[in-house]
Amino acid sequence: MIDKKRMSSFDRMRIGFASLRTMWKRRFGWLKAAEAARRSGDLPAAITAYQDYLQREPRDAIATLRLARILDQAGRVRDALEMARKSLALRPSRPHAEEFQKRLERDLGCGAEHQDSADAYVRPLSVEAYPLWRRKSAPIPPWRESFKVLALVAVPSGTQELLNHTLASLYRHGVVDVLLISDRQSSSKAARILAESDHEFVLHVHVGAVLESGALGWLAYAATRQGAVGAVADHDHVEGGGDDHTPSRPVLSGHPSWLERQRPSDSFPVLLVQRSALLAEIEKTAGPVTAWIDALFAGDRDAGRLVHVPLVLSTVWGECINSEDCKRTSASVDGAMAEASILVVIPTRDRVEDLMAMVNSLRRRAVRPQDLRIRVVDNGSRRPETSAYLNLGCERGIFDILACDEPFNWSRLNNIAAFGDEPIILFANNDMIVESIGWDDRLRRNLAQKEIGIVGAKLTYPTGSLQHGGVLLGGNGERPYHEGVGAPPEVWVSHPRWNRRRIAAAVTGAFMGLRRDVFEAVGRFNEALPVAYNDVDMCLRVRSEGFHVLYDPELHLVHGESLTRGKLVTADDRLIDDQHFQILKNYWPGHYNYDPSVNLNWDQRPLRPFRYLSYPSQESVLAWIDQAQSDPWRSQRKRTPLGT
Repeated sequence: MIDKKRMSSFDRMRIGFASLRTMWKRRFGWLKAAEAARRSGDLPAAITAYQDYLQREPRDAIATLRLARILDQAGRVRDALEMARKSLALRPSRPHAEEFQKRLERDLGCGAEHQDSADAYVRPLSVEAYPLWRRKSAPIPPWRESFKVLALVAVPSGTQELLNHTLASLYRHGVVDVLLISDRQSSSKAARILAESDHEFVLHVHVGAVLESGALGWLAYAATRQGAVGAVADHDHVEGGGDDHTPSRPVLSGHPSWLERQRPSDSFPVLLVQRSALLAEIEKTAGPVTAWIDALFAGDRDAGRLVHVPLVLSTVWGECINSEDCKRTSASVDGAMAEASILVVIPTRDRVEDLMAMVNSLRRRAVRPQDLRIRVVDNGSRRPETSAYLNLGCERGIFDILACDEPFNWSRLNNIAAFGDEPIILFANNDMIVESIGWDDRLRRNLAQKEIGIVGAKLTYPTGSLQHGGVLLGGNGERPYHEGVGAPPEVWVSHPRWNRRRIAAAVTGAFMGLRRDVFEAVGRFNEALPVAYNDVDMCLRVRSEGFHVLYDPELHLVHGESLTRGKLVTADDRLIDDQHFQILKNYWPGHYNYDPSVNLNWDQRPLRPFRYLSYPSQESVLAWIDQAQSDPWRSQRKRTPLGT
């Protein structure tokens, strides 16, 4: 037995540290499963694991507070408040814990009487608690006169059980006129029935889609309110068999983008159209029923022809019908662009190891590396190893060099290097590694669609967490913000926005592909924005000319982010950032902070966008519908001199 009285102070301290280390190892070992469950979104398992741990260590204030936050995410507000109070009792005077407790008390002071009542929750819930959020009914649609609907249900073979769900749903909504369509013969039959019927609307429904209460009322009202040709809404899914009918995987769309309007019969499981407009299209369009419907909205037709209701008005049973919709291409494809050579512009200042890794990955993962022309813009490198590598790469024909030894201006460096006759220009940072095999052909196929002006990529940190899933306009205190930044792989891989090919408001300039004709037409990059917001300004200008910005997660790169110039950390850096943001605001009033891809159901908390769901009111839904009168995707810039 150790005699502590005869021990030196150093020995006593060493034993104390050893005991502390043992305690922390035991603590983190027990909490490992709890944290893994929380990060994966399995809130019930995380709650159980934390409760088991706290039975062993009831005085752990930090773990108690973490359990309170998880309970809050799961919608168990009263239990969360109890644990928050217990945590503060164990360790008082913690401002963040006190603020959390006050917020819970405010939430419970808004008339909630029973924790299990879905109607009691008017505050946002985390996306992991979607089933609880879904239990609250959508707002009641405004009054409208009765109307007749003919339902067209697309029926693939082997889907009888799913068909029964859809038919039962239609009958519950009073839709008794239903036509099942599966081939061209059914299309001719549908054309005859449409011509002879007196229905006001036609409802195209995917087999397995089940309408929610008020769905037809909302769709008909939205179409009538705006004089639109068609109306769509959001949906979610019920997967698997058995008795678990819990809805999951919500598809919360923004205002219908050009990509979704090309094939709305695929993009949306429930689509209501005006019968008179569909009859007129039948006379001009051959093919199946879906071809008639898609022709109503495709191409350059007015975006306001298709109005979106930002409410979950249907649930799709079985496989996700939306998995392939955004992978399709439009008919307007430029064949020459599919074979185009690509100019890759990479500004750099030393960091030769990063530059080597980027250049090697570009060439190694390209299908046709011989059609790449890489141009390195040397912005004042000083290290001898950088000079040696640049000279060697130039001698071997791997890239050419453009020297520009002047203060860093990202816009100017890219502008002066963009000369040549390559039809496609890719602007890329030097601190990245390409992960996508065949990235060059993917970029060509995207830009071969004449309506696409810019293509951006999914960027992740070396740790695997997400760095860029598109650029959000209007988040982070109005400033442009990288979507999903910091989200771990288990979150972003299954997220309904960040892993889906879609039209975005903007993308980062760290990997930005453009057609040369579009780049020249919009006036190149704004050199009054040397560091920040130049990529957002370019995206807004491209959109103002009627082109679209595409985010494609199949283009994947690992990004160190700003290794060339560092981050804005000093007071002077932040001042410059503020000045550049003011230029963006002056030049794009009403657009710099407006993102038409953001659904009304997302609660836009500045630090965690697309992580919380809110409950839209009837008034906010009507205001959203009214925005469809003009194309929400087409930005209009202020006619002032560039950079003022």
